[in-house]
Amino acid sequence: MQMDINKNKLDEEWVRQPTLFMQACEKETMTRSAYDRAKEGVDQLKAELDRQIRESPDSFGVVPGSRGVTEAQVSNTITSCDQYREAMVEMFKLKEAFGIASAEVKALDQRCRALENLTKLYGLQYFGSEPKSQQSIDTKEEGKEEVRKSSRRKMRRART
Repeated sequence: MQMDINKNKLDEEWVRQPTLFMQACEKETMTRSAYDRAKEGVDQLKAELDRQIRESPDSFGVVPGSRGVTEAQVSNTITSCDQYREAMVEMFKLKEAFGIASAEVKALDQRCRALENLTKLYGLQYFGSEPKSQQSIDTKEEGKEEVRKSSRRKMRRART
């Protein structure tokens, strides 16, 4: 995502900002949805494996104790299943993608603030040779000096 701001084209940057922000928000929404679906899939898979292990522990290599299959045996068997591990890896990848998409939205919010501040600085002519307030002071001083010079010339003419 392009986060750089060209301070010499603030008008174009402002036009681009809403589109960039909307794209980032859409991406965040899509990755959040994909992550939520993957998480739900992991939960469903875990519940299904739990049921299957309890119904047929022998097919998973679980030897029930005198009271049957324990919670620890079920939990350990679920986490050792390839299907469960693959689903978890996919879910973590989607969680990471969602985190990155969320960071992009936050970065674009910061970009908007930077554009606001750069626009204020532009209005103060910060990017010119001098800030506006200094130019005003210099202009007044130049005006006073011009009046002094003009007065001196008039006094010289009056003497001659």
